[in-house]
Amino acid sequence: MPTPDPATTTRAPEPEETPAADPVEVLNNAMGIPQFEKRRAEIERLAEEMARRDLAGALALVSQMNDSPEKQTFYLKVLRTWAGNDPTAAMQNVAALPEGKVRSQATNEVLAAWSNKAPQAAAAWLGSQPDGPQRAQFAEVVAENWADNDPRAASQWVLGLADGETKTSLLTGVTSVWAGNDPAAAAAFLDANPTLPGSDTARRVVVAQWAAYAPAEAARWATAHLAQNPALAGSLAESWTMKDPLAAAAWATQLTSEPARAEAMPAVAAAWGQLDPAKAIAWAESLPNGPLRQNSVLQVVSAWYGGDPVGANAWVQQISDPAIRQLALEQIGAVTKKRPEKK
Repeated sequence: MPTPDPATTTRAPEPEETPAADPVEVLNNAMGIPQFEKRRAEIERLAEEMARRDLAGALALVSQMNDSPEKQTFYLKVLRTWAGNDPTAAMQNVAALPEGKVRSQATNEVLAAWSNKAPQAAAAWLGSQPDGPQRAQFAEVVAENWADNDPRAASQWVLGLADGETKTSLLTGVTSVWAGNDPAAAAAFLDANPTLPGSDTARRVVVAQWAAYAPAEAARWATAHLAQNPALAGSLAESWTMKDPLAAAAWATQLTSEPARAEAMPAVAAAWGQLDPAKAIAWAESLPNGPLRQNSVLQVVSAWYGGDPVGANAWVQQISDPAIRQLALEQIGAVTKKRPEKK
C-alpha cells in the first residue's frame, strides 16, 4: 500500500480555541435575570467561580460595579470564598471599608467562613475587637458556625466568656445549632450543666427541634423537666403538632401537670389551626368546659383567621355563647391589628 504524501494529504482543520467569556458581560447577563432568586443564585455562582480562578480579577470587577444590591451580593460571595482559603487577608480587605452596613455584613461573611475553617483564630480576632453591640453580633456568627462543626468546643468557648446577656444568647444559639445536628447530645449537655444562664430557653429550643423528627424521644426527655420548666410542653407540642397533630394532641391531654397542660394544649390548637382549622376547632370544642377549652378555641380562631379570614369570621359568628363569641371577635381584632397595612 503506497504511503500518503504529506505534502498532498489534506489535514483536518485544527479546532479553534473557544475564547474566554468576558466576565463583565457574563455578570451583566446574570444581573439581567428577572427572577430574584435565580438572579441571586447566578451572581453568587459567578462570584465563587471567579474568586477561585482569579481573585484579583474578581475584586477588580467589584470596584468597577455601580453600587447596587447585585454588587453587594457579588462582593460578599467573593469574600466568603476568599475567607475559606485565607481569612486573615479577607478580613484585612474588609477593614478598609468605611463603617456601615456593608462592612458589618462583610465581616459576618468572613467570620462565618473563618469560624468553619479555624474557629480558635476567629475567636482570637473577636477578642481584639472593642466591646459593644457589633462585637456581640460577631460573637454570634463565630459561636454558631463553630457549633456547626464542633458544638462541644463552641459551648466550652462560650462558657469561658464573662457572664451577661451576650453569653446567655450565645449559649442558646450554640445549643440550637447542636440540636439541629444531634438533639440528644445537646440535651445531655444541658442536663450536665443545669445552672447555665438561659438554660430554660435553651431547653425549649432543643426540644422543639428534637420533636420535629423524633417527638417521642423529645417527649421522654422533656417530661423529666416539666416540673421546673412547664413551658417545655408548649415548645414540644407546637413542633410535634406540625408533624402529627393527633399524636401531639393525645400527648398534651394526658399530661397530669396543670401548668404543662396549660402550655401544651393551646400550642397544639395554634399549630393545628394553621394546618387544618376545621379539625383543630373540632378537637378544641371537644375538650371539657373550662379555661383550657376556651383558650384552645381562641388559639385556633387566631390561626384560622390568619390563613382564611372569611372562613374564621363565619365560624365565629355562629358561636352560641355570647361571651366566647365576643372573646373570639376580640382575638380576630388582635390578629387584624398585627397585620401590616396594605399600601
